[in-house]
Amino acid sequence: MPSVTGAQESVALGNAYTQSTSSGRNKLANDMNTFLTMLTTQLKNQDPLSPMDSNEFTNQLVQFAQVEQQIAQNEKLDSLVTVGKGSQASMAVQYIGMNIEAESSKMPLQDGAGRFAYGLKADAKSVGIMITDSAGKTVYTTSGLTTAGVHDFKWDGKDADGNQLDDGIYNISVTALDKDGASIDTWTTVFGTVDGVTAQNGETMLVMGKVGVALSDVLSVTPKKEVASTGTATGTDASSTDSDSPDSSSS
Repeated sequence: MPSVTGAQESVALGNAYTQSTSSGRNKLANDMNTFLTMLTTQLKNQDPLSPMDSNEFTNQLVQFAQVEQQIAQNEKLDSLVTVGKGSQASMAVQYIGMNIEAESSKMPLQDGAGRFAYGLKADAKSVGIMITDSAGKTVYTTSGLTTAGVHDFKWDGKDADGNQLDDGIYNISVTALDKDGASIDTWTTVFGTVDGVTAQNGETMLVMGKVGVALSDVLSVTPKKEVASTGTATGTDASSTDSDSPDSSSS
């Protein structure tokens, strides 16, 4: 995902809204011209002894006026939406250079290091952690802590053979089973340094390396100097704490 300011996407979004309302206004104008032409023709050729009912075409004129008013209101709402999207993207630029934690199962490997957290809704008998690359190839597996709560995991970006992997997008999968072999709900969050802002489908996204997360999925923000990497082993389950992290299954 490219790192851009999002301004071009906001402009494109605004252009789409403008084209939509402009099309509606043009159609209304064409329909109005057709109606007036037909009305003028009917008036010229009406029977003087049996004139047209003025109420009918008066009602039609009123309907045209109501449609025009609705289009005008839509144009104003579209303008507000466009301004709001641009303002949100501008504010998101302030996150660049900051460390964030966000709901996601896609972890950025930046400068040879990655970090994520996984949560267990209940105590487990076994926890398996698997990391795959963007092509779906498994590059690292290990077992995790089994107590309920949130566990912080630091990865030095090396595969099972000790080879340093390239920075990029890596997928996290956490599987937890209870003593009866039944699945336990898990969730994951990822950490990374924001180095760009973009927009996707009208939503502002923060970019960490090649991983994009929606601004609405950000859980915490800290200055980069306050989050120092302490793990040197390939995969370190650093801590276990209770958390109010969202209860959603990781994918």
